[in-house]
Amino acid sequence: MTIAIEALSWIELKSLTCSSSLKRTVKQLNVKDKSAFEEAASIVQNVMRTKNYIDRVLEIALVPSLLSDFNFGVKSFLRIFAFESIFSFQ
Repeated sequence: MTIAIEALSWIELKSLTCSSSLKRTVKQLNVKDKSAFEEAASIVQNVMRTKNYIDRVLEIALVPSLLSDFNFGVKSFLRIFAFESIFSFQ
């Protein structure tokens, strides 16, 4: 989960692609576990694929706060949580 949160944060901070952000995160966190990388890559790709929908759901759920009120890590966590909550049972 940490890898995915960090990669999503890099995407938002530097407008990187999914693969670039994952490469940067793996290097930054010194990730050696291939299965952890693959799981994070899947999470990042799925969250980015549904980001507009997820962000709309979060904006409704967070009233009176805005998603933009939170830092990159919190936003990334909330997006992953929302994705898993909405799409994990389908």
